[in-house]
Amino acid sequence: MTTTHDSNPAALVYRLLTDRRAMPQVLGFGEPVHGIEAFPRVRNEVFEHLVEHAGFRTIALESDAWAGRLVDVWVRHTPGCEGLTEDQVMAHGFSHGFGDSPANRDLVRWARERNAGLPAGDQVRVTGFDGPMEMVATPSPRATLLHLYDYLSGRDLDRALPCDRDTLTRLLGADEPWAEPMAMLDPDRSVGGEQRVREVRLLADDLTRTLEVEAPALRRAGDPGLEDAELAARTATGLLAHHTAMARPSDDRAGLLCALRDTMMADNVAALARRTPVLLFAHHQHLRTGTSTMAWGGVTIAGVHVPPTMLRWQPAGAHLAARLGDGYAVIATTVGHAGEHSIGEPDPSTAEGALAAFPPGSRLVAGQELRDLRTGRPARATSHPGYFPIDDDLLDELDAVLFLRDAD
Repeated sequence: MTTTHDSNPAALVYRLLTDRRAMPQVLGFGEPVHGIEAFPRVRNEVFEHLVEHAGFRTIALESDAWAGRLVDVWVRHTPGCEGLTEDQVMAHGFSHGFGDSPANRDLVRWARERNAGLPAGDQVRVTGFDGPMEMVATPSPRATLLHLYDYLSGRDLDRALPCDRDTLTRLLGADEPWAEPMAMLDPDRSVGGEQRVREVRLLADDLTRTLEVEAPALRRAGDPGLEDAELAARTATGLLAHHTAMARPSDDRAGLLCALRDTMMADNVAALARRTPVLLFAHHQHLRTGTSTMAWGGVTIAGVHVPPTMLRWQPAGAHLAARLGDGYAVIATTVGHAGEHSIGEPDPSTAEGALAAFPPGSRLVAGQELRDLRTGRPARATSHPGYFPIDDDLLDELDAVLFLRDAD
């Protein structure tokens, strides 16, 4: 039986990682639900401990990676961002409302204070690894695609670009049709099937291939804009794939959109992990190494009926496990009680109930004890619609579970 109990969850996580053959290059640290501050607070403690004791230098959150560049340059005191305020960084450097999180603000403030006066190689990075898609809309690829174009056109390359900037701008058109909210529900409202979008997608692919074939030389030269250009290419092509999928009237459309988003996540993480060990923080449905599932539909929104179905897709963690092998590890957090968030005491027959039977405090469960939780227990039921309980499938895919007794 492998179980550890401590008043310091960060020490528990570090102890678990040092027992492995090697420290992972990427550690996924998952939460079962968004919006409960206890989870990002303990994440902050874990990251700070791993920075000081295990050489981690990057934390990536389930937030727009393109917007997250603002957070990263600010915490690293990058020249040119002196006029930015903390409030501006929180408002514009995060997506999905995560800039409102006090724990995220604490993380940003800590990183900036720690980085002051340190050489670049020892500074910590704070950024996102998600695409810019929101539940209500998927934006135009304009910003990222034009950034990529401008980057390439400003370099002395051996290869000509596939079009001029005016052609690209004309094909992109106005931003509003791309961001049509109803396109998430009705494929006929999506621009993704239009001929001009197909042309933009081909040009984006050509521009991305141009960047890829030139990247080794640009990297050897220490080109400071290469990292952002590569992120721009991933984001633009990912957005275009997302829009194309939204225009397809297929039964698995919503599941495909989830799959495309998680593939973008994995690609962004892989790029970050080339430089330093990375702590990922996201919902554990994105970090698990097997198939993610989610109940979807069964409602009518703005006159459009969305039939009930169960979405299935391969999450970012599955892609990272396939690419990194033992270089990827994942810990899921869960909670006994969070009454302020409609999460009451767990039934003793559930996995959370079994964990709650231990003495009060934080507990990290791994090894045989983690396997012992797999007994076909019923899934925990709560009145919180966004809470995902622990089940046998998830337990099979984890290195450990960090149990918090109370999250209020």
